[in-house]
Amino acid sequence: MTAQTQDAFIHIKSSQWDSSWPKYLNQDEKKEILDYLEKSFGMAPAIFIPYLFFKTSRTYYILRGNEKIGLIKDLKIQNAGLPAVRILGRHLKPTTEFVQNFGIFATQNVLNLHLNQLKDLASLGEISLDVKLRDGFHILRGHDAFWGIGLVKEGTRLISYLSNSVKKIIDSL
Repeated sequence: MTAQTQDAFIHIKSSQWDSSWPKYLNQDEKKEILDYLEKSFGMAPAIFIPYLFFKTSRTYYILRGNEKIGLIKDLKIQNAGLPAVRILGRHLKPTTEFVQNFGIFATQNVLNLHLNQLKDLASLGEISLDVKLRDGFHILRGHDAFWGIGLVKEGTRLISYLSNSVKKIIDSL
């Protein structure tokens, strides 16, 4: 992330958010998650200029910000925006919601699947790939949509991280 890009992010006054809010990420913490998205999926940090980032013990959230966001800091909330990335042990995994909304900006580790592959993955939970890929999480795309995340292991094993609701939709295609 360039200094120019970093300076373009929305700045909010340092203030106390209601205790129901997740932790607001400062610029250095935000840079860490943006570096992960850029390195893993080729998503340019500039895409996220209008967003604020928050974190709980297991999830990073994004919320579209504006200059009046501070007006709601005292509200008691249940969720703070879109769950974007989950923390799984020492690994980070983008959420289905994040991939469905921002997958279009990914330029790497996007796996295009045919409909029969999507159906097999949804029903079996794992499929073998014909090509060898880098191990790790990949964004699953196919049938003109971004569906969620899969984990590639040993280069050719694709393990489903699709939600049950997404599996039902794929099954109905």
